[in-house]
Amino acid sequence: MIRLKKVYLEFPGKTHSLYNILVSNPPKGYQIHPKADPTTRITKSITNIQSIYSFQEVLLNALIPVTLLKSQIESIKKPPKDTDLTYSAGHIILRDEPWVVDLEFITQLSGYSLLHLQRYRKIIENALSSNLCKKIICWTEQGKKSIQHNVHNKKIHEKIEIVRLSTTRKKNPPKHSDDKTRILFVGSSNIPGEFEFKGGIDALRAFKILNKKHKNLELIIRSDIPKKIKNEVKKISNIKIIDYVLPWTQLEKEFLQTDIFLFPSHSTPGLVLLEAMSYGLPVITTDVWANSEMIIDEHNGLLVKPNKHVRYVTETHVPVWNHRPHSKFIQSTRKDDKERIWDIVNQTNRLIIDEGFRKKLGENGRKMVEQGKFSMKKRTEQLKDIFDKATA
Repeated sequence: MIRLKKVYLEFPGKTHSLYNILVSNPPKGYQIHPKADPTTRITKSITNIQSIYSFQEVLLNALIPVTLLKSQIESIKKPPKDTDLTYSAGHIILRDEPWVVDLEFITQLSGYSLLHLQRYRKIIENALSSNLCKKIICWTEQGKKSIQHNVHNKKIHEKIEIVRLSTTRKKNPPKHSDDKTRILFVGSSNIPGEFEFKGGIDALRAFKILNKKHKNLELIIRSDIPKKIKNEVKKISNIKIIDYVLPWTQLEKEFLQTDIFLFPSHSTPGLVLLEAMSYGLPVITTDVWANSEMIIDEHNGLLVKPNKHVRYVTETHVPVWNHRPHSKFIQSTRKDDKERIWDIVNQTNRLIIDEGFRKKLGENGRKMVEQGKFSMKKRTEQLKDIFDKATA
């Protein structure tokens, strides 16, 4: 019997759903397992999802970001017995063992801080250029560019490979038993206070205009939502608010009963766009950073204008978005941009009135997830090749 090679999944804080998918869909010949130990529990408590942003904000303004603190604390530990490779989720490994790292963009390694990237550049570059670091896995082309434009090291550049995120195959949506057109907005289930960051305010503004144009519309909001906004929205009978974390089986029902996925986010999300595509939904999202890599305009969805008052990225392709309610970034998203709102209205209206068009976009998106560049098959084949070479 051939022994399955063991890949140790090491992550800071709470496990993201994309890593649950990785664990349950490993490349052939491998098993991927996270394992808690004393040092992991210490850093996990430090990066607990309920306190990470307030605590990390203090650290960012002080000496060291959480991600590097984790790497330092866990440099003394050993991976689980018989581990062949460590898979790091967004932080460097300082132990004497082979490892790969995946990341959204370069400043994830420095606590999402450009200042700390400069401050700790030597430590980060030494780790990434080490022969023990076998591969740097980026989710997007933009993520790759963020490394290339901020780390000037040829050896590091040669290690970068884009491995797209993916998700599992979903059920076919049933036919509606009524003539309603349902629009779904889904905020974060991991991080509270992201309604504005994910574009919830703009989705509401657009829906209120569309509501005057059409009968039988319904907007479903699955997100935490500020109390003041929630009280206003409650007065609109065809808006359904789900402001608590749903079990997946119940959230899936919302996806299956939906016609349009409206997500005018001020950032590039991880999985949610792919989840919507996997249910055959046409997606409307903001043309910012890497969103156009997932949503090809008029093929599997529609792209809308970003807010003209917002600075989204640096000249070196690093996102500067910030979800905290009092941040300059969120304050700038609150500035009224009528062109953007009407763009959301007009693009959504196209899908409302043209059922054939929205079905075509939804079918194309589903094919991209099931058979195309976001397929699980393609992702696991790439990861197998990376793991094979790293453990040779």
